[in-house]
Amino acid sequence: DFVARTGNDPSDLGTYQRESGTPLFKEGTITGATTGIEVGGGFAAGHFEDIDVVGPTQAGLEVVGQVSASANRVNVSDGNYGVLVSTTASGGMDFENMDLENQVVAGMLYQNNLGGTVSGTITGSSGAA
Repeated sequence: DFVARTGNDPSDLGTYQRESGTPLFKEGTITGATTGIEVGGGFAAGHFEDIDVVGPTQAGLEVVGQVSASANRVNVSDGNYGVLVSTTASGGMDFENMDLENQVVAGMLYQNNLGGTVSGTITGSSGAA
C-alpha cells in the first residue's frame, strides 16, 4: 500500500489517498525544492508524468534506492542536476521524453548502474549531458 497527498501549496495539501498498485503522480509543478522528486527504497514503484520541476537547488529527479519506476514528460529547469542516479540506486527506471534545461553540473548523472531507457532533450547544461 502507498499513502500520499499532493498539491501545489505545501500548506494546503489534499486529503490522503491510498493506492494498492503502482501509483501515478500526474500533472503538477514543483518549485524551489532541494530535490523535486526523490524515489527509492525497498522496491519503490511509481509513474511520474507531466511534471514540471522549476529551480531545484540539487536535482529535479533523484533515484536514491531500489526502484521499478518510470518518468514521462518530466521537465526540469535549473538546479545542479536534471536527473541524479545516486550511488545507492538499483533496479530500473525509464526516463522518457525528458526535458532538462540549464543544469549547473550535468543534465543527467549516473553514479551507479540502473536499468531502463532514456529519451528526451538536454539543453544549456554547463557540464556533461
